[in-house]
Amino acid sequence: MKETKINTRHTVVQSCTALLLLVFFLVGCVASVSAQSAVAISDVTDKGKSALANNEQGVALLRSGHYTEAAELFQRAIELKPDFGVAYNNLGGIYIVLDRPRQALGFLQHALPIKPHYA
Repeated sequence: MKETKINTRHTVVQSCTALLLLVFFLVGCVASVSAQSAVAISDVTDKGKSALANNEQGVALLRSGHYTEAAELFQRAIELKPDFGVAYNNLGGIYIVLDRPRQALGFLQHALPIKPHYA
């Protein structure tokens, strides 16, 4: 009986964690659309433009269900612009969809200091 309670609590905690990560991802997606609409001055560099283009292509692939390809583009965007919080958030969202919450949490936690309004 005690083991059942522990397993049930563990399942509830996992479900709550996944739900919380999903909420962070959805909030970030809304912010992502806003961020992509108004490109910051720091994004005017060639690397910034390329990072933004990779992110936009990744979002299109994400929406069409091509998660692996989208993840590669978000990762490329991060490599080009390491302070690109939107790309970290989007990559975290993919890992939520793929039911890999630990990896998702890492990317989402990395996005928060860069984009605190995602919290």
